[in-house]
Amino acid sequence: MKRLVTVVTGGSRGIGAAVCRRLAEDGHDVVVGYVRDAGAADEVAADVRRVGARAVTVRADTSVEAEVERLFETAERELGPVTGLVNNAAVSGPLGRLTDTDTDVLRRVVDVNLTGTLLCARRAAQLMTARGERRDREHLLGRGHARQPRGVRPLRRHEGRGGRAHGGPGQGAGPGRCPRQRGRARRGRHGDARGDGRS
Repeated sequence: MKRLVTVVTGGSRGIGAAVCRRLAEDGHDVVVGYVRDAGAADEVAADVRRVGARAVTVRADTSVEAEVERLFETAERELGPVTGLVNNAAVSGPLGRLTDTDTDVLRRVVDVNLTGTLLCARRAAQLMTARGERRDREHLLGRGHARQPRGVRPLRRHEGRGGRAHGGPGQGAGPGRCPRQRGRARRGRHGDARGDGRS
């Protein structure tokens, strides 16, 4: 039986960490993507292994194409063919008025929340399509924690048509709540912990 291998971006804390733990409970091996907090990512990976699943942590800025490539290369080298992606990494920028927000901050938000989502989704789709995957192409253009960027929505519709044309379901997972209790996933309990890509 083929192992399910799921990449979770922004997986070291908040909703991303809860998603990693829940996937492990459901039998997935997990790639914990993170940007800054290696210690938190290691803790999540330890929790994944504790329930009998495999885990690897990868530091990657999803707005940088070369780092996205390395993320998936490491995933496939360490755990095997990637079968799923949870696009959870995001930044909200400093809280405050739009009129006071620096242009660099605005660009960073777009780079991570939109471009990063698309880069990860494209790489996952390339790998799955090349292997003729007929399922597990959901979560490619979805977000684990927040409203989906408008720039992604037309591509979700296109992916739905294109994925079916290439033999896959081409689904996209929309926003939703993540089950958790005290930071850990558990059936029946829902929370609104934030999982941003700065973890």
